[in-house]
Amino acid sequence: MYPIPENPIYVIDGEGLQQLFDPEKLQQSLQSSFIAAGNPDGYLAEDIALSVEAAMLDGARLGRFFTQSEVDAAVIRILETAGFAEVARIFQRANSRLYIAVDARLDGVRQLIERHLGLGGAAAETVALRVFQALNQLGIASGAPGLYLELARHYERQCAESITPPMPAAAPDTAGRFLLSAAEVGSFLTGEGRLLQQAGILQLTGISRLYPNFRMGLHLGRLAEYARLRPPVTEMLMADVLYRAGESVGQSLRAVCRHLGGNELPLYLKLPEFERFVRDWLEADYPAGRPAAMELLNCFRAALGYPVRKVSARG
Repeated sequence: MYPIPENPIYVIDGEGLQQLFDPEKLQQSLQSSFIAAGNPDGYLAEDIALSVEAAMLDGARLGRFFTQSEVDAAVIRILETAGFAEVARIFQRANSRLYIAVDARLDGVRQLIERHLGLGGAAAETVALRVFQALNQLGIASGAPGLYLELARHYERQCAESITPPMPAAAPDTAGRFLLSAAEVGSFLTGEGRLLQQAGILQLTGISRLYPNFRMGLHLGRLAEYARLRPPVTEMLMADVLYRAGESVGQSLRAVCRHLGGNELPLYLKLPEFERFVRDWLEADYPAGRPAAMELLNCFRAALGYPVRKVSARG
């Protein structure tokens, strides 16, 4: 079982059911679409998924509830704008869904809005009435819950475009899709950071034009081995190596940002084999030992001195 994210985003499917948004699931679907299209740029799938997630997190929408069709429309728009029309077509076909129909009654519409959009009282009544009137004008006696919710979004002045980040023009070739390659990003590492990269403890990916961001992997188990520690490790035992690593890497990230013009790029931190680290190095059960392992990371983040957009710790 995975814990609920710190800032959860909820997606409402065609049946009106509420699910946690999973960027990794979206990434896998995108990668399948790239492969089916015979397109070699599937490595951009993660950037696209993260850009959609970031736009939803940054949006002003209360409660962070979105319909699945909004998410799909945003992805398709990103693909088309980036020059991946065939991938967009395959993604759209693969993610077409069958919807159940619900009678267009005013009380039913109001209940959907209250349950899934976080509206209540007079606001819910007003939006529900406008949706109901629109359905009547269109001659719709029944339809998918997602349709009603999207109409409600419209009347809240929150439509699918609100979660679509601005996209640059499509790059003419594969090389042009990167601001910096993984090797170029790695060249900014110095001292402890470079040693950790050479030891396979720290991984950095290239920075794409599609959604410029840092994606960093930090292997805590290998870091403990690098520091010649023995289990069970504690925050005190790992503090020194975590601090040195964070300080060195933070300086490098800021150097990259200066090189690219000074804008701070979002940082996504991944912790590979996290469950194994908890079991083998903390000698704790999982997920009970997860909070203690995350506490270890605080020393690294403090020394990093660079905001972390999201921490992924699975497996």
